[in-house]
Amino acid sequence: MTASRKLCNALHAIVAVTLSMTLSACDLVGPNRREFVVQIDSLSGPTAVSGGAAFEQFLFGGLGPDGCYHLKAVLLTQSTTNADITVVGEHTSGGSVMCPASPVGLEGRPVKFTPPVTDPFTIRVHQPNGAVLTRIIRVE
Repeated sequence: MTASRKLCNALHAIVAVTLSMTLSACDLVGPNRREFVVQIDSLSGPTAVSGGAAFEQFLFGGLGPDGCYHLKAVLLTQSTTNADITVVGEHTSGGSVMCPASPVGLEGRPVKFTPPVTDPFTIRVHQPNGAVLTRIIRVE
C-alpha cells in the first residue's frame, strides 16, 4: 500500500470516528413528545360579571407526576353566549431528557374572556374522557 493510500485511509478513519462521536453526542432523533388533554379539576373566578367588561376564570388540575409534563396550550373558542376550553399538555421522554421529580399542575392558570357576553354565559371545559366541566356565569 502506498503512503498516500495509507494517509487517505487514516483520514477516512479519523473522519468516521469524529462523525460517529458527534452524532452520538447529539440526539438526532430527539426526545419523544406526546400531547394529551389535561384533566381540569375545577374553575375559580367570579360567578357574576358585567357584560361589557373582560373577566378571568382560573383553571386547576394536574399535568403529570414529574417535570417531563408541561402545559402546551389553552385552546379557547368564545361566542357571546358560551366558551369552550380544551387544555393541552405535552409529555417529553427519551433521548437525554432529565425530568425533575416534582408533580406539575395548573395552579390557577388564568383564562381571559372578552366582551360582549350575554346572560347566562356558559363555560365548558373539555376533559380527556369526553366529559365536560360546566360553569354558568351570570351577566349583569
